[in-house]
Amino acid sequence: MKKIPLLLLVALFGCQPQTTENTSPMEDSGHDALTGAWKMTSLVVMHSETGDTLWAGTRKQYKLYVDGNVMWAYEAEPDSTEWFGYGTYTIDGDTLRETMLTGSQAFRKEMESMGNRFSHALGFSDGMYTQAEQADTIIRREVYERVE
Repeated sequence: MKKIPLLLLVALFGCQPQTTENTSPMEDSGHDALTGAWKMTSLVVMHSETGDTLWAGTRKQYKLYVDGNVMWAYEAEPDSTEWFGYGTYTIDGDTLRETMLTGSQAFRKEMESMGNRFSHALGFSDGMYTQAEQADTIIRREVYERVE
């Protein structure tokens, strides 16, 4: 039964990892493929067992990856709590691991209850990257485009 959510997670990827012989996530510059600024273009939340879309849309969210460090923020409604965070990241094959160290007060409170380590399935395609994660019966898929 555990194979179904994994298959669903793989099926969710609109962006597949770029693979050619003898390549890795490291670019010629010595930086990994995530180095730079990214803007979210899509966010989908699905039920892992049924495949039903629970929510789909986007929000103004940005991520910045530089030398193993990650920062993210999204533009909240004027009457809403601010959300941003900072931490470190590593790429292991097609897995992105983020360890958040600090952030907005609301995010720090959320980290107290859910932890500060996140593991995402990672894919790249034509100036875009996709990250997907599963928690219990929920799969969350985010698509980002590189900010030039």
